[in-house]
Amino acid sequence: MQINFNEYLNLKIKKNHQNPKQETLSKMSKVIDNYLVKEIIGSGSYGNVHLAQHLKTKELVAIKVISKETFQKEPILNKLIKNEIVSLKNITHKNIIKFIEIMRSSNNTYFVYEYCNGGNLLSLLEKKKFLKEKQAIVYFKQVLKAFKLLVSKNIIHRDIKVENILLHDD
Repeated sequence: MQINFNEYLNLKIKKNHQNPKQETLSKMSKVIDNYLVKEIIGSGSYGNVHLAQHLKTKELVAIKVISKETFQKEPILNKLIKNEIVSLKNITHKNIIKFIEIMRSSNNTYFVYEYCNGGNLLSLLEKKKFLKEKQAIVYFKQVLKAFKLLVSKNIIHRDIKVENILLHDD
């Protein structure tokens, strides 16, 4: 599994499992731009994250939806989001989640990210209760590699916690 950083950067940890088959999304989904948007897969302080599939490539992505109303209520949010996008656009690292694009409608702003199919580290720890030392070291090394890059680019992660370490099967 890979680690990813978010709220506002996600670390992506590589799991040593086989790739699950690409999921097919139902016809009950909403289409936004080039994406078929499915169920909510997470939520944060400012909005929900949905699983979506690109209509042409069939690639699964995560779309963070933040309402226009939320931006109006939280003036600092504009600056935080702008910093996140600038930071993620300039970073390419296997352990940092990839920002794909931003879209806007009259009511919402949509942030499209790489989809991490393994949940987060908190869920894994709740399920397993503990990690074997060898596996914990593998994950920790990936987190450190991601932080090394962030520090080299003068980027500070402002919300480090296990639920912001996303896992991805390779």
